Amino acid sequence: MFRTLLAVAPWLATAAAAEACNTPTVVVGRDGTAQYVSPQTDNRAELEVVFGTAQTDDSILVFDARNGQGTWVSKSDLSLIGIGFNTRDAELVYSGPPECRPPELPIALPGGAPIGEPAELFPDGDPGTQPIDLFPDETAGGGPRSGLWRAEIGPTEIIGCPAMMRSAFPASAGALPGMTGDARPMSFTNPFHPDTLEMSHIMGVRWNAAGENRWISTDLGAEAFAQIPAGEGAGSRIVWTLTVISPEELRFERTVEIVLPAAAAAVMGISADGCRVIGEDRWIRVGD
Repeated sequence: MFRTLLAVAPWLATAAAAEACNTPTVVVGRDGTAQYVSPQTDNRAELEVVFGTAQTDDSILVFDARNGQGTWVSKSDLSLIGIGFNTRDAELVYSGPPECRPPELPIALPGGAPIGEPAELFPDGDPGTQPIDLFPDETAGGGPRSGLWRAEIGPTEIIGCPAMMRSAFPASAGALPGMTGDARPMSFTNPFHPDTLEMSHIMGVRWNAAGENRWISTDLGAEAFAQIPAGEGAGSRIVWTLTVISPEELRFERTVEIVLPAAAAAVMGISADGCRVIGEDRWIRVGD
């Protein structure tokens, strides 16, 4: 986990054309832009060491530079990545040899502007349950209202982690600044449950109720984190908490907890209380 940013850096520098189409990677930048990168050399084996074994040979890695997390997703879900990872304009652009470009993706020009038509969101039809549009004043149990929503990504803070991990982040206090995305239409089921969100479908997570209008998931990366030696009374994990504050606001809390045995923690430079990477985001409804 500590090698995440170091392992990703070589992909961002590959601009030369490749002779063969290697395992692609989707890189989401800190500004929310997302590129489908066909690298010059195949780094799949190294990526699986860092982020865990891919579910299938068809899986590709999505690395999100805003929180330093990497997630394996099916290549068949390419059109869903933009919404699931809250990328700018819910769009992916291609970077790499022309012969390796998926036909549905526009090409990234040197100036950053894409060419070609943007990819259709659901080329083969909606893979999940079709959300039900709610009437503005009729939401069950205070659930979120469909309409235009904007994500406000809060800062990421690193607590009790080794110096090597803290130094990988640009902010001197060990925090990544937040960002605000563009408004986009969102629909919710009635009654609302986070299992129906596109994000949940793409990431392959299920949510458990943790109180009124509050849910928790520890599914993301569970198998990979289970292989890390556990500390006293606890193990390492990723915890997501989603709370419906009102029909106009959702709160999304994210925490990476790394808890090692005392001897290993001392060697790695981890606090006795463990290493945590935490952040809190908000989704705000801004119109119909």
